Amino acid sequence: MARRAPASGLKKKVNPIWAIVALVAVVGIGVTFMFILPAIKNHGKTAEEKRIIDIVGPGIGAIKFAVQDMLGGVTLMPRKDSTGKKMVLTVTYIPPAAGSELQAGDVIASINKTKIESIDVKKAFLTLYDVPVGQTVSVGVMRDGQPTTAQVTRQELKKY
Repeated sequence: MARRAPASGLKKKVNPIWAIVALVAVVGIGVTFMFILPAIKNHGKTAEEKRIIDIVGPGIGAIKFAVQDMLGGVTLMPRKDSTGKKMVLTVTYIPPAAGSELQAGDVIASINKTKIESIDVKKAFLTLYDVPVGQTVSVGVMRDGQPTTAQVTRQELKKY
């Protein structure tokens, strides 16, 4: 019996197992990008840190700028305290139109009675963020070595 020559234009059959393997690989890559990578990025972060990242993104700089926005454009910088041993969050500039009771040189000690330790901008951010826009915020400060309170109107958080 003579063999028949294959008809021209016919393609070789694909083994169905390889088709399934290819499909599983493509789905696996999609699942990795959708679920696994974001989980790795947030692994080990506290609920507060995850909340901040969801609102302003990662990075202390972004958080500091957000706090400044909510305080009406007041510029805050980490500086050493008067003893030179501890870093504190210090007011360095107040825009003329801010109408704030804060003064340059004030050291932030609390926001709405929530104590702000050292340069904890994350706590400052979360405390301010929970206050509705337009409401007065009580900011406890150390001014010339004396504790005092300044009232600041909570401003809108800008989107960068």
